[in-house]
Amino acid sequence: MVCLTVVLAASMKNTFLVSVLAFLWLNVLLVSAEEPNGIKHLTLLATNDMHGAIEPSKDSNGRMKGGMALWAGIVDAIRSGTSKKYKENGGVLVLDAGDQYQGTLLSNYNEGELMFRTMNEVRYDAAVVGNHGFDFGPKGWLEDTATKEHPEKSREVLEGLAKISRFKLLGANVLRMDTIVDSLGQKIMVRNAGCDPTKASKAKDIDWDKAQRPDFLQAYKIFEIAGVRIAVIGLEHWQTATNTMFDNVADLCFAHEYETYMRTYEYIKKHEKDVPIFILLLHAGDVPIHGNQERSASDLVRKLTSDGKHVVDAVISAHTHWIYNENINGVPLIQSGSSLEHFGRLDIDWDSNKKQLVRINALAGLGLWEDRCDEKASDFCQIKKEGERNLLFYEQVPVVKSSRIGELVNKTKDDPEFEKRRTLKVAVAQKDLVRHAIKENALADALSDSLLKVARDRTQAPDIEIAIINSSGLRENIKQGEVNYENFFKVIPFNNHLSVLGPLTMEEFLNLEILKKSIRKCTHGALMQSGLKVTFESNCSGPASHEEDGEAKDAKFKRIELVSKSLVVYDAEKGGIQPEAANITFRLVTVDFLAKGGSGYSDFKKIPSSADLGVLRELLTAEDYLKTHGIWNWTGQTDGRWTNTALVANTPPTGTHD
Repeated sequence: MVCLTVVLAASMKNTFLVSVLAFLWLNVLLVSAEEPNGIKHLTLLATNDMHGAIEPSKDSNGRMKGGMALWAGIVDAIRSGTSKKYKENGGVLVLDAGDQYQGTLLSNYNEGELMFRTMNEVRYDAAVVGNHGFDFGPKGWLEDTATKEHPEKSREVLEGLAKISRFKLLGANVLRMDTIVDSLGQKIMVRNAGCDPTKASKAKDIDWDKAQRPDFLQAYKIFEIAGVRIAVIGLEHWQTATNTMFDNVADLCFAHEYETYMRTYEYIKKHEKDVPIFILLLHAGDVPIHGNQERSASDLVRKLTSDGKHVVDAVISAHTHWIYNENINGVPLIQSGSSLEHFGRLDIDWDSNKKQLVRINALAGLGLWEDRCDEKASDFCQIKKEGERNLLFYEQVPVVKSSRIGELVNKTKDDPEFEKRRTLKVAVAQKDLVRHAIKENALADALSDSLLKVARDRTQAPDIEIAIINSSGLRENIKQGEVNYENFFKVIPFNNHLSVLGPLTMEEFLNLEILKKSIRKCTHGALMQSGLKVTFESNCSGPASHEEDGEAKDAKFKRIELVSKSLVVYDAEKGGIQPEAANITFRLVTVDFLAKGGSGYSDFKKIPSSADLGVLRELLTAEDYLKTHGIWNWTGQTDGRWTNTALVANTPPTGTHD
């Protein structure tokens, strides 16, 4: 730092000298504002799993939280403050790790377009699509799945969103299966999950250089901030095909994350000049629960840092909706919840003279309030009083909500059809209906009962005995009181169809890996049902078989009763499946996502499909149905239909994973 002290005598008469000295003083001040030793300050702001949270919501204390207009104002303030503080020696990147839409009526009504336009206003730089990014197939907000007659429309909506996006969509491991060939150009048959060759093709080696992505995706993007080049590599979860509408990705495979990252890293090192910093934007994450946890993200970082490798500087993860800030072998790994209630921040100091990373400060789960600062953000967030008001400042710059985003939102709300749907009264909840990832809960009981009733009413079929839903498909709790369509949409935002499966015998059903798989679940993804009373033992506090998510090794049924007939169909103390129940023939109903093997429940595909009743949410809220049968009355009671006799604490409270 150069310091200069200039003393001007009050009696100095030489105005020319005064001017020269003043000029020198001003330049010294400018020089002193520059960072010493060539340090560059790079700030990365990160969101994940926003799921259509365009508008703010209230937290448990009634404070307004989140929303795209506020987020845009905060980002603008951080950009402005960073520019004032560091000038050309600093800069900001804004990144999202996937699942931008699918969660609210406002975001789904125009199939993600409003969400992407608001992201443009925030000035995002890059994003991963996420598994739910592939949920919308052909255009038409109630038609999500491509048909065999028009497979070219399997990603029609997503392709359209990419055209209006001013930020890059990344997905290095999303590959077209028709481009997977060997070194001689011979096609290799591969699986959707992992791009692993099938048994018939296992002897062949894939020529990854020839594999191509869909046109709207690129593997990585190089950004230059303050003269420093940063590579952002985007990856989807390798099992994405099982966590979206399969028909929309049937022609794609999702390669394993580690191998894809290393191929991409090596390509960048070979073909791009002077890229010293690597950031991974990953739509996979951890579930940090004691005893059993999904470790997709942390396991990947451990592999990327094994044997002393230094190939990644920070990882922004997603998918599991948790908040965590881990450091694995010197590499920050962050995730910041969901629904735009929080954000993450990475502050990177780079020494441009020594060409080395000086510091990375990682923060995750920073609360997005309108009138308060997260305590972890005290270095750059301030509250200043103006009378009774709390004024929010970031980087010493006042936060001003985006008026343009407000205009975009109002344009959608002004649609008469939107308003009619939004305000339709569909139910009354006598108590709060709270979901859970693996335990019986009032929300799952109410909705599975409703699903069973609407299926019987619509088909007039007396042999529909069971209704099954996936806990991860219930995305929001229901508060006590009247429930309108917009509220209910947050619970079931997906356009899953109600499928009738069967007939099959009780013995056939109980031998499938459906209920068997469900009782093993320890962190998320259990099935909930109506029509049965199931008692089982599953010890999730003990050692778990660790595939992708924690599962209890020795889970077992104890007793299962078919409610409509008051008949015990399985009794462990009496030899298992009861002879008088084994040949009972029935049908069941479930969502088409499960019927097609979603969430790893592939045995559903072994049951013949007998009918498609239409979009589940629309069946439950159809005006003609509600006029005939009345609005739904949900008591909030549970009845012991899913009882784990070995249940322990520390299980996740919700089923929002993925």
